[in-house]
Amino acid sequence: MDKRNKIILLLTVILLILIIASFRIFNIEPERVDCFGVFQQKCLVANGDFLYEGIINFDYEEGYEYKLLILRYPKIFPMQDESSIKYVRLITLSKQEI
Repeated sequence: MDKRNKIILLLTVILLILIIASFRIFNIEPERVDCFGVFQQKCLVANGDFLYEGIINFDYEEGYEYKLLILRYPKIFPMQDESSIKYVRLITLSKQEI
């Protein structure tokens, strides 16, 4: 594969990621809550919904409300009982102690 074709392939992959992915603002609650997926666990609450798997690149501290800019994209081959969506923190917009 020559250099030109590699560049075209790379740009195509980037374009597909941007088309499939979406950006969201998540408001994260100050406490994890009990939730039930495959087993009982503690989940983050973002915009009123449970996040069973958490957020990549995000170090949560209990007692703070967060506002985050999130990149949301589908997993290619999710396991049977896991989410089909991945979340990645891009920017922490605010962190407020409660």
